[in-house]
Amino acid sequence: LNNPMLNATYANQFIAGIRVLENWTNKQKASQKNFAFNRSQFSLAGNILNALSGVFNYGTGADTNSDGMLGTPYETVGGIRYAQFIKLQNDLSLNSRINRTQSMAYRFLGGIGIAYGNSIALPYDRSFYGGGANDNRGWRARTLGPGSMSDELKVGVDQVADIKIQISGEYRFKIYKSSIEGALFGDLGNIWLLREDPDRPGANFELNRLMNEFALSAGPGIRFNFGFFLIRLDWGVKIYNPGVGKDANGEDLNRFIWGGNISKESVLNL
Repeated sequence: LNNPMLNATYANQFIAGIRVLENWTNKQKASQKNFAFNRSQFSLAGNILNALSGVFNYGTGADTNSDGMLGTPYETVGGIRYAQFIKLQNDLSLNSRINRTQSMAYRFLGGIGIAYGNSIALPYDRSFYGGGANDNRGWRARTLGPGSMSDELKVGVDQVADIKIQISGEYRFKIYKSSIEGALFGDLGNIWLLREDPDRPGANFELNRLMNEFALSAGPGIRFNFGFFLIRLDWGVKIYNPGVGKDANGEDLNRFIWGGNISKESVLNL
């Protein structure tokens, strides 16, 4: 990969730090009509290793710039760069039962990760991604975003980033007793880079572009509840794709997806 930020993301990194999780719910009984569940996460890595850098003889390395020249230097432990970052994430779910056979479910997720010190990018497995069965279901996992970066620039590379906003709504209804349940859903959100990357135009977070860079998908789903496990099928169809890009004349293409090859613009999630 001829990009120092992508190289840093995908390279092996030694992660030494803490992660704090807090779960909260107001659900007190199974029959409760309305309830909420909130999951908060806080991660901090690399600070102790950085503080001890004057005590121990760490190795060194340097990122390679797109022109092949050595760029930002960094320290290594056992030959591996240690990651230094802070990450915050909050995931709120709301559930409301309409009657005995119908209900609504909502999800609001937001997060940000900041690489600093010995890192120029979050490690791959600590980064945010978009798409997939538990995210924006019109996109396959790690193919959505970042921002409005053109889909033509994403070939062969998983897309991860530093900022994430995700909003989902789902109408659920029973089809057969408690065993089969149908659903209609809508997903809105995206991921963004915290810093501008000249090799990935439109990928960074800018408030004045925010509303135009929310990806939107919707579709039907079905759930088979066998008590001890659940099978969930969701057919997500793209409605608004911020990564459509430009035509041969350099003009922005219509980001709303109408008609066309629906199999190409949809994903079956299991």
